[in-house]
Amino acid sequence: MKFKQSKEKNRQVSLDVDLDDKDLEPYYKIGYKKLVKKITIPGFRKGKAPYHIIESQYGKETILSEALDNILSDKTSEAIKESSLESYMPPKIELKNFNPIKFTIILPLQPKIALGEINKIKLEKMKDPD
Repeated sequence: MKFKQSKEKNRQVSLDVDLDDKDLEPYYKIGYKKLVKKITIPGFRKGKAPYHIIESQYGKETILSEALDNILSDKTSEAIKESSLESYMPPKIELKNFNPIKFTIILPLQPKIALGEINKIKLEKMKDPD
């Protein structure tokens, strides 16, 4: 996984993430498990067709698209951890390309608050009303 960090306006950071095939390998199994439950293939019970048959009939892209939510969720949190950023809101994710997977994470940062000098504030001591 490669990512590039750039600053946006209004206290936002943009992370452009590029995933290669080795990053996606574990997600083919997840996508297969989701897809095999939805489809029926003649000669196999529903949910029991082997991976290579599903891949030959539907293609790797279809299998991967079933796992896209998992991919974006996992890789987003991984990129945020690696960049050492802290956000106070969930990030916005924009999918740029599917094959190979490229997406952008827009992460709002906490606003900076500048406090005035407390020592310059004069207060009068309250008198007891007794």
